[in-house]
This record gives sequence, structure tokens and C-alpha cells, in this order.
Amino acid sequence: MKFEVFSKSKTGINKLLNQDSIVFGQNSFHQSLFAIADGVGTYRSSQTASRIACDYLYKSFLKHDLEKWSQEEISNWIKNLIQKDLQKQFQKIPEKIATTISFAIFMKKKIYIVHVGDTRIYQKKEFSSTLFQLTRDHSSHQNQINKISWTQGSNFLDNSLGNTSNCFIDEMFLPLEKGIFLFTTDGLHDFVPIPKMNEILNHKNLSIDEKIQTIFNHAIFQGSGDDATMIFVNLT
Repeated sequence: MKFEVFSKSKTGINKLLNQDSIVFGQNSFHQSLFAIADGVGTYRSSQTASRIACDYLYKSFLKHDLEKWSQEEISNWIKNLIQKDLQKQFQKIPEKIATTISFAIFMKKKIYIVHVGDTRIYQKKEFSSTLFQLTRDHSSHQNQINKISWTQGSNFLDNSLGNTSNCFIDEMFLPLEKGIFLFTTDGLHDFVPIPKMNEILNHKNLSIDEKIQTIFNHAIFQGSGDDATMIFVNLT
């Protein structure tokens, strides 16, 4: 299979720094990583947190042939990296920092997806007209959907990397299938619901670049003032 990769990021209105970070690339074992992170805005050095998370993950990814490991071994590697190694990296920063992160590793026959926070990964399979959200937000709003807990009128992030030594990790293994994968931060997906994304992605007269720009334009039109970032992966 072949990858066609596009990315776009914009700094939020009246913000000096973009707190989103991305990284993608291939290791020498022909496995591909795509990661997106969003620094938690309540901390001043949140841009540092998202950049450290992406860079550290990528450097570790380059060293390993995941095809030689079992799913349990892959899972243990990531849990140690996120819950121990990255926490130590964050502790080197004088200020408190935290970030969300969502990433996918593409292997020969499967995809490994990992998620912390409220960045998102979507999949649109080949010949399908519908986008499906693979990750689930770690937020109070999602808790309402899950009927766990809800404080009326508020929506807050309740899990991130850096603000606790016990952050929890969602992970899944999926079969490798042709189609589109989108990686987004909340400056986009909070303002462009799935039906609108479907409408744009299914537009036959738009190039991929034009579809991405249309999604960004819609988010801005709907009032997004936050940093907004997307990785668009077309797997053929």
C-alpha cells in the first residue's frame, strides 16, 4: 500500500504560539508513524509539552521493528514510554506542562492506535461515504455521552500526559485497510461535526488540498479561535 500525506496547521486568533505539534515518518523497517498532540492551554509551556511528546515518540519508534513484537510487547513499550519515560522528560522542564496525544503506527497488516486526551483519529474506509471516529475524547462532555458524570455548562479535559503520573491510555489494533485517516486537534473537530466533514470529503470536484482548506474555513466560520491542526493520510 502507498501513503499520500497532507498536513496543515494554523495558530489560533490572538495567540502568539501554536501549541499543536505533529510528526510523521517511516522507520527503516518500513513501518509508518503519524502523531498529533495539543499542549494543554492552561499551562504556559504547553507548546513545549506537545513538541517533546511527538519528538520523543518518533525517536523511539525509529529504533524498533514492531513486526518482531507481540501485541502485548508493543503495548508494554508504549505504556512505559508514555507513563514513565515521557513523564521523566517533562519533569526536566521547570514549569508544569501537559499535552494530549493521538497516534497510529502502520505495519504490514495492522494498525496500532494510541490515544490520550481529546485529539482525534478518524477513518473513512475505501468505498465508504462515512467518516468514523476511532478515538474517544477524555473529557467531561464524553463522560456525559457515556453517562458517567456531567457538570452542566462545562466541558473540560480529564486526562492528559504530564498533569498526572497515572494518565490512562486507550489503545487498539485494527486490520490495515485502504482509505482515509484524519488526525485532528479540537480547534477543528469541535467546530466541524462528522456530517459536515463527510459532505466535504465526498465532494467530487475538490482536490485533497481544497478539501482540507474547506474544513479549516468552516471551523473558522463557526467561531474557532483555537489552534487547529490536521494530518490527512490517504492509504491506497
